[in-house]
Amino acid sequence: ELGDPFAIFGPRGLAVDLEGSLLVADTGNKRILAFTPEGALLRQQGGGGVVGGRFEEPTDVKVDPADGTVLVADAWNQRIQRLSPTLEFLAEYPVPGWTGREVYQKPSLAVTTDGSIYAGDPALNLVFKFDRNGQLTALFGGSGTDNGSFGMPNGLVVDGVSGELLVADGGNNRVMVF
Repeated sequence: ELGDPFAIFGPRGLAVDLEGSLLVADTGNKRILAFTPEGALLRQQGGGGVVGGRFEEPTDVKVDPADGTVLVADAWNQRIQRLSPTLEFLAEYPVPGWTGREVYQKPSLAVTTDGSIYAGDPALNLVFKFDRNGQLTALFGGSGTDNGSFGMPNGLVVDGVSGELLVADGGNNRVMVF
């Protein structure tokens, strides 16, 4: 039993799935919630733990536009989990970072139309790029104020038209475009 779905505690990430349902990363309750557009609960998945489908600090949720699968930033387990559109565990991808535990060091995700996954690490000031199978293909950033560095990448989004990655660099008070 995952508890009252309307007793949300510390939500961090939101997404809308391919059916128009709202997904919520209910960070404090260690779960992902899915609601209809009218606000009725569809399902919930999670609870604390290290096995697939359980989370320790789920800080963001995104939907792969290619197949509707759900990606979860499972921060304290240092992994991204891929769930089915109905929130059943499918796979996990280790993230070589996500060691920060401060309240402002919450990783975020972004997904491209080809399924590439970007993962921000606000503690290490890095952005990781994975292919849709979870293989690390690039990383960039580092601490600083120049155009290739971050002060705290704490928000990511991919522009669905241009394909550009936008990064909210909270520590440097700017949005960067890649």
